This record gives sequence, structure tokens and C-alpha cells, in this order.
Amino acid sequence: MNIFNWIGDFESIIATLTAITVVLGAVFQLIALIKRLLNYLKRTKFIKGILLSDKPLSISFSVSKNTKADSMFFRYDMVTMGAVISMKKIIGFCNEINKDTSLFTESDQVNFDEIHIGGPSSNIRVNNLMKRFENKFFLDTPKKNESNYRKRKLGLYFLNFTETSQRFSFGDDKQHKFEIDEEFLDCAIFIRICEGRSQHIIFGAYGWGTSQAIEFFTIHTKTLYNFAKEKGRLNESYFFVVPIHRVDDDFRFDKLYDLTDTMFTKAIKGN
Repeated sequence: MNIFNWIGDFESIIATLTAITVVLGAVFQLIALIKRLLNYLKRTKFIKGILLSDKPLSISFSVSKNTKADSMFFRYDMVTMGAVISMKKIIGFCNEINKDTSLFTESDQVNFDEIHIGGPSSNIRVNNLMKRFENKFFLDTPKKNESNYRKRKLGLYFLNFTETSQRFSFGDDKQHKFEIDEEFLDCAIFIRICEGRSQHIIFGAYGWGTSQAIEFFTIHTKTLYNFAKEKGRLNESYFFVVPIHRVDDDFRFDKLYDLTDTMFTKAIKGN
């Protein structure tokens, strides 16, 4: 074999290897695309399984603790930054399945699905909705906060003012208790009410707890979906609680607790 033949064979081998590399690259890209598509379809399944219907979604959210009682709802200059970030996450969450969203205004009466960010002490719509759990839902908070709560002129049916204890309690006998504090312990609460449409309530005791509840709802949707499925509540109302721990600026979620049977007198089917 002369040098020219050897060079020709070498070039042929290089061309073959190049072609194989191109084909393998295309195959790997196709596999990656298929994986992304499957993940998207699964993600879509989980989101739809939690939101339940394709109806448009109206969003309400908390306002600042300094808001005056006569302008409690939707003075945009008084909306907290945490509420705006949470709202943005929820809108992005709904955009993944092309679900239309809108914001509540004070006088809105809607027939769409609803999602409410923030608890009964800061969101007037949540305060009204949570009255169905009166005598079953309690928040112990320091007595020093009492005057601040009373300025808001919202229903205080769920509050117990104490000297030291801070906790959520659930049930007629307060049999389910979760300790909280302003810095390290909170609970993410997820409520879905199904009565011809879906009404979602998401909150924690404090602002950072609510932010993490939204994070869990939008990022760990698969976990929430699988838990609802495990408990037989995919198409029903539910009342779930997950404790949150803040350690070195890292947020850790404890296991999910299903308090639906405790909080609802009977299971309510969805659409």
C-alpha cells in the first residue's frame, strides 16, 4: 500500500466517523427532545390534576399589614413584594397549560375557578372562605399582635391571643397541632374546595411561609398530585398541611398531612 492509498483510506475512515458522530448527535438530540416532551406531558397532567378544570382562574392575594381597613382590597401600592412574586409564579404555572388568568378586584363576582394567596389575616376573600372551618381552624399568636389584627377589621374567629405559644391547630378538639415561629418554623396549607368549580387557598402563618407554600405548589406539583391520588382525593376537596423548616436559609419540607376528613364534614366531589 503506497502513501496515497493510505491517505485515502484514512480520509474515508474520518468521513465515516464524522457521519457516525453526526448521526449519534441527532439521535441524542431526539432522545433529549422526547424526554422533554414526556416530562412536559407528565407535568401538564399533574397541574391539571391539581387545578381540576380548564376554566379561567381568578387570583387574589395578600395586602400589606399596614393597609387601612377601608382600602383592604386592591390598592396596588399596598401589595407586598412577596405577594407579587407569588402571583407571578401562579400565572407562570397556569401558562404551562395555557390556562387563562385574571386578578380579582374588590367588587368582582366571578364564576371562574379561584386561587387565593395568603391567609385569613391578610386576604379578605380567604377570611370569608375560611369561615366554613370556624371552630376547626385556629392560629395561636402572641397577644402583642392583637391591636394590629383588630385594625384590619377582618373576622378574627380563628385567632387565639396567647402570651407565648404560636401554632396552628386543626379539628374540633384541636387534635392536630403544628408549632410555628417568625423565623424558623411555619406550615404550608393547601385547601381545595370543589363546589361546581375549584377554589384554591394557599398560605402560611408568615410571609415567608406563604412564599414557600407557593413554591411547593408550583414546583413540587407532582408530590402534591401523588399525595392527593394516594389519599383518594384527586377529584375532591382537600385540606393538606406540610410543615416547613428554615435551616441556614434553606427551606425543608416535612411530610404532607391530610386533614380533609377533620376539616370537611364530607368529601365534596369536583367537576
